Amino acid sequence: MALAADMQIPADGLQGPDAVAAGVVDDDDALDLSTRWVTDALGRRWRESHLHVSGITCAACAGPIEAMLLATPGVAWAAVAASAQRAVVRWD
Repeated sequence: MALAADMQIPADGLQGPDAVAAGVVDDDDALDLSTRWVTDALGRRWRESHLHVSGITCAACAGPIEAMLLATPGVAWAAVAASAQRAVVRWD
């Protein structure tokens, strides 16, 4: 099982894409350990990071977090699962 870097959601909610991007990982080594290279169907290579999302408490929270991640420059794809407290992000 891959190590997942930790993404902290502030108690007062998300403050915009920049805040989400800044809060995704506070440790570069953890990001390196939780990221791998993947190739999509068109042959493009992306970094894919598996993140533990701390502070997500309901499925209704997953949509806004996913939208914020997708609005972050460089993020090509994101999926958030509230029940597992996980996010998968593909980025360049």
